[in-house]
Amino acid sequence: MAKTTVTITPEDISLTGAPNWIQFSVTEYGSDAYIEIDVQDSEGNHLATLQKSCSNGPIWFNLNSVFNSYNSYNVPPVSPGWFDTGTGHSYRIVAKLVEDDNTTIVYESPALYVLQGYALPSESLDMSRYQYSANGFTLLTDRPTTYYVPGQKEFLSFAVGVPYITVSPVSLLLPASGGSQSVTINSNTSWLVGEAVRAKSGPVPINLKVLYKALTTSGIVLGTIEAQTKTELNTMSVSTCLLDIDSVLTKYPKTGIVRVSVIDGTKMISNELEYRIHPASLHQLRPVYFINRFGGWDTFNFDAPIKEDISNEMDTYNRSLTPSYSKGEGLKMVARTSLNNTYTIEGAPVSDDVARWLKELALSRVVLDGEGNYIIIEGFKLTIDPENRDMQIPTIKYRLSESYVNG
Repeated sequence: MAKTTVTITPEDISLTGAPNWIQFSVTEYGSDAYIEIDVQDSEGNHLATLQKSCSNGPIWFNLNSVFNSYNSYNVPPVSPGWFDTGTGHSYRIVAKLVEDDNTTIVYESPALYVLQGYALPSESLDMSRYQYSANGFTLLTDRPTTYYVPGQKEFLSFAVGVPYITVSPVSLLLPASGGSQSVTINSNTSWLVGEAVRAKSGPVPINLKVLYKALTTSGIVLGTIEAQTKTELNTMSVSTCLLDIDSVLTKYPKTGIVRVSVIDGTKMISNELEYRIHPASLHQLRPVYFINRFGGWDTFNFDAPIKEDISNEMDTYNRSLTPSYSKGEGLKMVARTSLNNTYTIEGAPVSDDVARWLKELALSRVVLDGEGNYIIIEGFKLTIDPENRDMQIPTIKYRLSESYVNG
């Protein structure tokens, strides 16, 4: 009978664009033996089947070929408050060894929580720190300090996994800390799992709030506001809050800086996001909203005029000349016409840190304009020049995903 060892790279949380694979080493197998992978959602519904014949070397499957097929997102709400970004998905992997018409399950994974995002293949990214924890966590963004113009939509996001529990087919509870661990199921099968075994669970009662701290431009604290209470966390989700920074500016008119974080009671449990306030009378509101590299919503305001280019396209057909033809009827007729709008914004100068962060906008597959329209970026230009320190100019050229069509 064949012997199988299984190694899986995702632990309990990963990104669709990060390396996600499962590898098998099979010995003493028959000539017709093969490995079959059944990819399921968290409810056990079948999503895809992958299959490879056994060989002398390792057999591996790129799970991203499946993960990238199930992308989704939720559009931000109109009013401030909490919502699920919808960029997190949970999966289960069931691996079978098929040999001589016999099928043996050699691996059943715990829930794998995968966010729509990306990383370099060589990048070592610890996603566990972005998951909610009562002991503290990091928000789902790499954004540096940015400017805020009243009326701008800004977001705060974090990932919610599931509690640690025991998973069949063995009675196993791994510690919350420690590296990978080999688990022997029987004399013929073993697998490697990460630092935590996780499975689907329901909403978790909680009492979180968003803390807004108002400061002067020199850093003197003017006061704080606690708002947007959250009483439960939905597991396997990206919990996001559309912030209400304008209410802080109304209460504290001399505010020059706003810092935002998540608190549990009086305890701050997340890092802070910082915004420097620009007056609406001197600056323009020209934002775009995009899904960042971790699957959370982010905002950038170009603070500059927009240039609109309009062009049309048409399809024609020829009509036959008849004795009744008269002027105005046309021998070449328009069968279909469409109108294309392309927009270009040369943004206001930004710092070097913001310029580097804007790579995430250029790479994002989901970008909305200030009116909530899905847009397609056709050109993104940004040169980070040491001679123009903190005065870098981003330029974006885009079009709407929909257009007027007649015919």
